[in-house]
Amino acid sequence: PSIENLELLVKDLSEKSPKYRSSHVFFSHRLEDVLLQHVASCAEAVARVSSFAELNLSFMTYDDRSFHLEDRGDALKAMLRVVPADALDLRQTGCRLATLFSTLAQEPRIFCATAPGGSGMCERLAREVCLRLDEMEARGGAPWRARASPESCSLLIVERGVDWVPLLVHDMGYEALLFDLLGGQEGANLAESRFSFTDRTDGTVRRAVLGEEADELWNQYRHMAMYAVNDLVVEEVKRWSQKDTSLRTRSSSTSSAPAMVSSTLSALQSLPEHKERFKKLQIHLEICERAFKVMMSQKLGDVVAFEQDLATGVACNGAALSQKSVDRELLQYLQDPELDASLKLRLLLLYDASGAFAVE
Repeated sequence: PSIENLELLVKDLSEKSPKYRSSHVFFSHRLEDVLLQHVASCAEAVARVSSFAELNLSFMTYDDRSFHLEDRGDALKAMLRVVPADALDLRQTGCRLATLFSTLAQEPRIFCATAPGGSGMCERLAREVCLRLDEMEARGGAPWRARASPESCSLLIVERGVDWVPLLVHDMGYEALLFDLLGGQEGANLAESRFSFTDRTDGTVRRAVLGEEADELWNQYRHMAMYAVNDLVVEEVKRWSQKDTSLRTRSSSTSSAPAMVSSTLSALQSLPEHKERFKKLQIHLEICERAFKVMMSQKLGDVVAFEQDLATGVACNGAALSQKSVDRELLQYLQDPELDASLKLRLLLLYDASGAFAVE
């Protein structure tokens, strides 16, 4: 909620001839006291409000196991000191996290993990979550708290500034690599979970929503390695093509009942599940093709192997890394004109973050 939104709401409700006789107003986010007072100060608006409540839904879900708080990179900027740490609104983040537990009707047992000499952000965030849950209960918005047990739910708050390496290395899983390599101009939109692909039946560019519950292929592939998904998709496309070719061959070679075989083929191709399955296969086939194209152009196979060396501190043969060999390979990538600047910056950050590898 913002002052601009509330002003528009009050304006609509206080008109002499309002559009609605009464209104039911619900907020997905916490309504600040100053904003509540802004509405309460207009008697005409209040008289036309039948319901006025907070729904506590200040988070976005990706699926049944993951969510995000839409901080638009604020936490990362504060961690990198791009903006002052004080600029990070931990109160807002705490409110958003609290709404998650309200939705789950769970009382969390909160743990904080921080490094010695840390910023104290984890403890502050933990306090904000507790304060918001207490505020919900005081307002009568958390009746579940009386029966919820902290034994069944834990919240672990970690300051990732002490553990940069996992954030920087390439995750070769299908879902992670899709948004890592194909985000932005390549057609994948992480915020909307959408992917733009070319429909091979008519050449039209279409947009598909990734992560739908009905998409069995996405649910099967998302946590698998990209190369394994590629093998499965190619194999299934081949099977569909072989079935189609086999039916067409039988249709053209059988003289006794060509009409029946032809109608069987048409019926098979027109089945909704056939069309939907093949459409999904087209999407995932195009994702694999585009991803492997980027992987080849960016020499990602070699880059990922180098990332693993930096992350573990040992070479693939188990030998300790030497400063000289690491510097030489890093310089080779930095001087390669075919690699993107973002990839080079990522390697520099990883090199700096993984300074604990063995040095001769």
